[in-house]
Amino acid sequence: MILDYVSLKVCYYLISFLIEIEDKEIKLEYNNYKSDKFGRIFAYPILPDGTNVSIELVKKGLAELVIYQKRKPFIHQAELLKAQAEAKNRGLGIWSNKN
Repeated sequence: MILDYVSLKVCYYLISFLIEIEDKEIKLEYNNYKSDKFGRIFAYPILPDGTNVSIELVKKGLAELVIYQKRKPFIHQAELLKAQAEAKNRGLGIWSNKN
């Protein structure tokens, strides 16, 4: 498997994140839906200082928000959509080579 530049940035960010939180308790904040039809868990990792890791990844252009079904909005949906729009406008991460 070949990792592109953005994938390497995501790996670096997550490794740095894991080193930073070593021996600290992380809170999981569950969404309106706890899982999907594939069994994936919908939860936001929250750092001790209150930072939402999912929102940070989207802000940096290291993750994409995808909404598959018209259902009740996620608890952080508006903030995630705003973060994604800003990352796209600034050409960050995965949005750096997209028109």
